[in-house]
Amino acid sequence: MLYGMYIEPGSADSTTQISTLVTDIQKAEAQNIPVAPGIHAHLGYMYALEGNVAQSKSEFMTEKALFPESSILIDGMMSRLEGTN
Repeated sequence: MLYGMYIEPGSADSTTQISTLVTDIQKAEAQNIPVAPGIHAHLGYMYALEGNVAQSKSEFMTEKALFPESSILIDGMMSRLEGTN
């Protein structure tokens, strides 16, 4: 789905993306398969677009914990998010 969003921007709204990403994460967890880098960050961004700041922060922190190399990006996203409150 994410690849499709880059090929056809706007083809899925944030609610659809949230639903799909949550389902994909749950499937991966059920099969004990790690999710790809960026999935939780993208989900956090979608939650931010929906105005769900708490869930957005949670997903950003999950991304940062799973992929410490994303810290600079995630810290920047968090600071922008906190600036909107």
